[in-house]
Amino acid sequence: MEEKLQQIMLENQALFSKLAGTKKMANKIILPLIIIVAIITAIYSLIHKDEAEFIIIAVAIAVVIIGILLIIRYNIINEQNKKFKQQVIPAILSAIDTSFKYNINAGHTKQEFFDSDLYNKNITDYESDNMISGMFGETSVKISNIEATRVEEIEKVVERDGRRTTEIERHTYTVFKGIFMSLDFNKHFDGITKLHTRNVFFDGCEENMDTLFNNYEKLTIENQDFNNQFDVITTDIQNALYILTPAFAELLLHLHKKINKGLGICFKNGIMYVAFEKEKFLEVDNSLDYESNMKLIYKEIANKLNIVDDLQLNNRIWTKE
Repeated sequence: MEEKLQQIMLENQALFSKLAGTKKMANKIILPLIIIVAIITAIYSLIHKDEAEFIIIAVAIAVVIIGILLIIRYNIINEQNKKFKQQVIPAILSAIDTSFKYNINAGHTKQEFFDSDLYNKNITDYESDNMISGMFGETSVKISNIEATRVEEIEKVVERDGRRTTEIERHTYTVFKGIFMSLDFNKHFDGITKLHTRNVFFDGCEENMDTLFNNYEKLTIENQDFNNQFDVITTDIQNALYILTPAFAELLLHLHKKINKGLGICFKNGIMYVAFEKEKFLEVDNSLDYESNMKLIYKEIANKLNIVDDLQLNNRIWTKE
């Protein structure tokens, strides 16, 4: 695989240089302009220090100009990063397996997210992007970024000038923000079984989990280490035990230790859904060059796909083919 990465890097060297040059030019032009605007504003404020109104206007204009310049810089850099990802990520995926596809603008649909039954379906805004999908061995895999939020409006009575009025306050809550995976599970099963790492995955999110335990039973297994790490609820105890065999429970424990972060998992309709809170997928680190970013992106993809091997999902010794 190292040789294939080196080949991809050589094939895209000209692209890397061009993109890096554009980003460097944006910084070279825009950052000095921001400094110049700041200096001019400071000098003007010193000259007119006794004219507060003029100073306020000058500072406001400077803030607007600097804001516009920063937006222009952000858009230029973001556009270069998109070109990098659209060129390099498909090449990396093809080196892993030709079945894999990358779509920078697409992701899991809202319905797919709802189907996982891991989160509240009361969502106001939903975005999903940076999706990779394909076959890793015998296992169908989809991975994407998801950000789901809901807005709640609360009426608040306030008193102004001796009069009581009602105002509407809008509060935005993050339902989920992280990496979402859906994998073809290697067993046929009925019912729904959900598990999450204790005191991490749903920490502070209980308000997002409507009727979490409705129609579910809590399950513990013989592995006490597993019980200490995971909370499990299911609609079918027998099928849950069929999924969470002693061997598979050990594999999940190993995965949790390897990731060392909170995660939630749902087994439903033959699919294993995995959610990683507060992670971003396939993001470019602007503090690094494109060659380094390519290596990091490959490592990130490999780490997520290796979950299939970590959980032995390609082992189809059961009835599922």
